[in-house]
Amino acid sequence: MSLRENSRLLILASVDRGETQVKEAARLLNISARQARRLLKALRTEGAQGLAHGNRDREPVNALSDEFKCQIPRLLCTGYADLNNQRVASTLVRREKMTVSRMSISRIRKQAGLLAPVRRRPARAHHRRERRLQAGVLVQIDGSDHAWLE
Repeated sequence: MSLRENSRLLILASVDRGETQVKEAARLLNISARQARRLLKALRTEGAQGLAHGNRDREPVNALSDEFKCQIPRLLCTGYADLNNQRVASTLVRREKMTVSRMSISRIRKQAGLLAPVRRRPARAHHRRERRLQAGVLVQIDGSDHAWLE
């Protein structure tokens, strides 16, 4: 039980014993009175476990299966070793009909100890402008057709 749920339990137990009112408990818990009554009802019917979130200890709906997680490193070692994570994800959709996000591939790759290839472009040379003969002299070019200064 978390610290937050433990404090909820103490406050709602005092409401259940009649020491505190529901409105005061709601103010202390920073929730509405309706929410406090709902939590109090859950406490009375299910006990302290009623205050815990209903999805606790459940597998997420969008979680990858274990066989799927084992299959991806094998594929990364064989035909997709030289591709980056985004390219692997799009290629898996196209070739293998497997939908996996780029970040999932990155996470699986890190857990397997496989590094993503990082190719850097070579640095381009930056050519400096030639110095003028005198300080402050720059070429002034007018590209217009008008005779501004006759």
